Amino acid sequence: MAAPNNSRTPSPAPSKEMLAQLQNPTNLEALLLQLTAPDTQVIQQAEAVVKKYVKNPICVAGLVQQMQGSKYIQVRQLAAMLLRRRLGPLWSKLDAKTKEALKVALLEAVTGEQERAIRKNMASVIAVAARKLLSKNKWNELLAFIYQYSQAELEDHRELAFVILNELAETLGKSFESQFPSLKQVYQVALQDKSRKVQVASLKACAALLMHLITENASIVFQDLVPGMLAVAKGCLDAGEEDIVSQVLDVFSELATTSTSVITPSIPHVVHFCLEVLKRGEALQSSTQDVAGMVIIAIAEEKPKSLGKKGLVPDVVATLLHMMAISQDNAAGELLSTFDGRDAEEEDEDDDYEGPSGQDIAQRCLDAMAIHVPAKYFYQPTMALIGQCLDSPDFNARKAGTAALAVIIEGCSEEVTKHLGSILPRVFASARDPATCVRECACFVLGQLSENCQPEILECHGEILPTIFTLLEDATLSVQLTGCHVLETFCEHLDKAVIAPYLQPLLARLHHLLQAPKTSVQEAAIGAIAATAVGAEDGFAPYLHEIAPLIAQILPVTDERLLRMKGRAMDCMGRMANAVGQAAFAPYLEVSMQTAVQCFALESLSAKEDAYLLLAQMAGVLKEGFAPHLVGLVPQICTVLQESEGEVVWVDDEDDDGGGVGELLNGLDEDDEDDGEVDLGVRGASPASVKGEGGGAEGEEEDDDDDYSGRAIYDVHTGMLDVKKAAAFCMGELAQHTGGHYAPYIEMSLVPLEKLTQSFNHMLREEVAVIMPYLVISATLASPPSQPWKKADFCDTLTAPTRAVCKAVLELLLGLTQDEDQDVVTRALISLQAVLEHVGPCWLAGHEERERFMTVLLQIFQEQLPCQQTLEDEDDGLDDEDKETSRDLIEAGADLMGVVAKAFGSTFVPYLDQIIQPLSTFTSATRPEGHRQAASGCLGEIAEGLGPDSKRYFAALLPVIKLCLTDGCNSVKRNAAWCLGVMCQALGEEVQPYVMDVLQALHPLFGLSPTEDGGAETIDNATAAISRLVIALPAAVPIAVVLPVFLQHLPLKADQCENPTVYKCLHQLVHLGLPDLTIHVGNILGVYGQILSKPAGTIQEEVLVTDVLPGMRLLFQNPAYSEQASMALQKFSPEERALISQHL
Repeated sequence: MAAPNNSRTPSPAPSKEMLAQLQNPTNLEALLLQLTAPDTQVIQQAEAVVKKYVKNPICVAGLVQQMQGSKYIQVRQLAAMLLRRRLGPLWSKLDAKTKEALKVALLEAVTGEQERAIRKNMASVIAVAARKLLSKNKWNELLAFIYQYSQAELEDHRELAFVILNELAETLGKSFESQFPSLKQVYQVALQDKSRKVQVASLKACAALLMHLITENASIVFQDLVPGMLAVAKGCLDAGEEDIVSQVLDVFSELATTSTSVITPSIPHVVHFCLEVLKRGEALQSSTQDVAGMVIIAIAEEKPKSLGKKGLVPDVVATLLHMMAISQDNAAGELLSTFDGRDAEEEDEDDDYEGPSGQDIAQRCLDAMAIHVPAKYFYQPTMALIGQCLDSPDFNARKAGTAALAVIIEGCSEEVTKHLGSILPRVFASARDPATCVRECACFVLGQLSENCQPEILECHGEILPTIFTLLEDATLSVQLTGCHVLETFCEHLDKAVIAPYLQPLLARLHHLLQAPKTSVQEAAIGAIAATAVGAEDGFAPYLHEIAPLIAQILPVTDERLLRMKGRAMDCMGRMANAVGQAAFAPYLEVSMQTAVQCFALESLSAKEDAYLLLAQMAGVLKEGFAPHLVGLVPQICTVLQESEGEVVWVDDEDDDGGGVGELLNGLDEDDEDDGEVDLGVRGASPASVKGEGGGAEGEEEDDDDDYSGRAIYDVHTGMLDVKKAAAFCMGELAQHTGGHYAPYIEMSLVPLEKLTQSFNHMLREEVAVIMPYLVISATLASPPSQPWKKADFCDTLTAPTRAVCKAVLELLLGLTQDEDQDVVTRALISLQAVLEHVGPCWLAGHEERERFMTVLLQIFQEQLPCQQTLEDEDDGLDDEDKETSRDLIEAGADLMGVVAKAFGSTFVPYLDQIIQPLSTFTSATRPEGHRQAASGCLGEIAEGLGPDSKRYFAALLPVIKLCLTDGCNSVKRNAAWCLGVMCQALGEEVQPYVMDVLQALHPLFGLSPTEDGGAETIDNATAAISRLVIALPAAVPIAVVLPVFLQHLPLKADQCENPTVYKCLHQLVHLGLPDLTIHVGNILGVYGQILSKPAGTIQEEVLVTDVLPGMRLLFQNPAYSEQASMALQKFSPEERALISQHL
């Protein structure tokens, strides 16, 4: 037998005569058979003819005829698949008679077809026609056909009805809500059909329809189907039909993330089905278990209360712990997957990924629950189960318990931090466990505690660091590796003074590990050394010349297997340089810079990423000394930032049931764009089509490729994305640290930065916002304004180049405030604040720019920014706590508002009149604590910025402020006290009617305990508020009543920023010579004495000179007080008398 000819040569274009011959069914059948021939030359020639043929509307009748009448299975299959591709684009070119005939022919063909695979493709063709006809009520026979066949005697006919319904799911979901009650009944009966084939077909059809429901009412109609679907899915699971189980779970996962409530009433059933899948362990494919885990994750993320309120947490956590216990895979999180203990040369690049392990799935589920399920439902039951594992005699159970504890720390950091005293002994016990896997997981826990329980965990350094040292001495390599990671995460947060006593033994051990034969050990040691340098700061200098030469030896490597370690070495060099400073690091600057530059010549994207990060660190070390390198580096960064980080890829979701015919069809798509040929696919789609935008003619006259059953996905090149992130970060560091030297490159930099604002990746968009203030500062350093900016002065003091930069920056930042990602918007608001503080109000001199800017401020507090839009996705709705916009976002908006008030002064009033009411609503007790803190602080900032102009808001805001003074959070009380004091001072003499009301509102704050969280700061701010009231109108204040309380809380305990106000008030009272002060002279002198005894720098020097010393001297100079002052002084200790006397 001759071997197939697989060579491809160009085939001649088909002639018109050849195409005309295809009207003969026999010729067309022969042509389609040629597409299945074993000879590539024959296939290629047939392809060329088919491409031309399927562009002509006449092909529809011919293909339908073949689909109905050919005796060859492959011809009927191929005819159906070609019709599926071409019927939609050709529909508007068919006459009415052909369309009517087609409706009849399609139903006859599908009922007469014996092959299931072909019936499915015929159903797809029916779906294409139905999309054109059903919405116009022009094919009611189809629905009647479906209803009739769903009740037919033959199981193949009943199955066929649901195969068609499956294909029609999108059309039905969008346009046939009136039919839903009837359809629901049809589905319910079929899910209980005696035939497994019918059950499975109806299950698929149900799943497809649920994915396309649009309204909440529609979702409610079909809620009752979910239990029946789960019952059929359970049968599929028992029968080993994992692909069907996975499809259904995929749908449940998607539904959990939508606003519809289809699965909400059945969440317990869905969760328990997922747990059944997870419990079957290795009996199932990992992909099947993975999708079950994804359902639990989706429910935890989108409907977290359901897991808690319905008591599902213990069952889920118990199952996950069991999975973690029986899994033989690494349980130490990312630690051992990063440092796998193998030498670089031992790595097998051909290792096939077999999907996530049970350990991975369980940890991801547990992590999602810890982060999203409210702690009141999650923490206690989970910790109880973890405790049982830790107490188990089975080391696998102890491993699972320890690993689970590590996993939940990030999401439960507040609760874990509160219970460190009881948790740490269990962790230290795990670190001493005889089982290696348990000690590895103990390192995992310590690392998570170090990252997520700051700063409280640092106070335990006396116990944690010795434990880490023991782990570094462990006989098992994997424990040493994870110990290094713990050291890395712990030490980078330690203060210089704390880490200093441990430096010598710590670095001695790491120095030893750095010379180990295993590259994985060296890599781990390098990371720990880098973190130690960060914590030690210049205390690292004595050890630099022992460590740096060993790190430098790694820098020249180019072997791909060693590039990860090279990247760690580069990072370590940068961190050591930042720790010890330019002078001490000078011997290693050149090799570091050369290494970074050489990385750009390597093909490795990760090496380029590491290079940009190292150069960013070097810019921070060299400052303006880095300027000579800008000329070559900035253009390169700009080029990289304009590289694509992904591409649109079209995927055909249809099953390939044609025994290879699908592959042949894909071959037909090749080179379709030549000579104006009609594509069989939709390649080369515009960006608009990828986003689902654009469109065409409505209704059945639509003539586009929308009916091609493919979908566009964005294929992300993660390596290039990481390079772009590093390059953008590097650009920001260069602009920040080289100052005015960066100015010549600003215009060049803005080009890619503007493009990045449209990036799909939110971190790149966020980085654009970060960079903007640095560009403005660089511009003003290179070309300074004519004079410093003044409050409410909109005169243009900027030079032309700086003005151009500021205008471009404003445009980009205002655009980013409309981003859908909260982190991007938050960073944009922070950058707007930074630029406004630097440039002043002239930045917004233009009316249009100012209006857009103020509109953003209003949108923030009206919660109308795109990123603030929320939907009710819980069964019991969303209260204000659930609808919390990012705390960081509101804080950034509040801080920006305060700066605007200080920059604009009275000119801000017309805008504030619109904003003040929505801003005030954020102080409501139903709002999250972070919102209340931000809003109450913002009101004070506004009052301070406006000064006397804040009077107009006092009467309206007083009830709001008084409510804040009774808040359950001391930070809110503190802000409210400060705000009230500032507004009283602004009122001046007009404060008189409010004096007693203000004093009564402030009085409860003095009953707080200074030791409770925020108590001392709140008392200090209340004391300052009284001071401002006294300064505003001392005659209206009952001094005899106020003074004892006032003096009792001096000197200030926590908020030293209020010293100028408080001691100015005290000085003023002494100066007035009020009789009410006489009996308190001794206490006043005692306050001054305590101030003088404080360490230098505690009290601002200006305060001492202006108010403290003059006030104290007045006590002895004023005849009304001098006698009492002299008598009081004698009661002081000799040291105190001497201290006071030397300042008189």
